[in-house]
Amino acid sequence: MLILKADRLGTTARVPVCYPLLFQTDWYMDEGEVLDLSLPGCAIESARCLIPDEYVRLHVPLPHHPVRVEVAKVRWAERNRFGLEFLKM
Repeated sequence: MLILKADRLGTTARVPVCYPLLFQTDWYMDEGEVLDLSLPGCAIESARCLIPDEYVRLHVPLPHHPVRVEVAKVRWAERNRFGLEFLKM
């Protein structure tokens, strides 16, 4: 099921998912869960609070095809959730 959801980047088709992931900045590595996915980015829930304009690397260890995002930018953050824009796969 596709969901059209207005976000800070505009209206984007998003797919609700539930995937574990690892993310890394220049300072630390942590884990979280991908909540929804779209072509330009995703929403993540994590115990670590990130700040807008921070850059991260992602690794989503899917069983048949792990996904890596070399550069993603935090576009919004609210409590333990944040939205990323994929810049380089």
